[in-house]
Amino acid sequence: MYHLHPVVEQKAKHLPLRMGKLK
Repeated sequence: MYHLHPVVEQKAKHLPLRMGKLK
C-alpha cells in the first residue's frame, strides 16, 4: 500500500487513521 520509505511506513503504521484520511 504505502511502500515509499522506511520512515513513511513506520509513520503510516503509527498513524493509520491519518493515512486513510489523506488517501
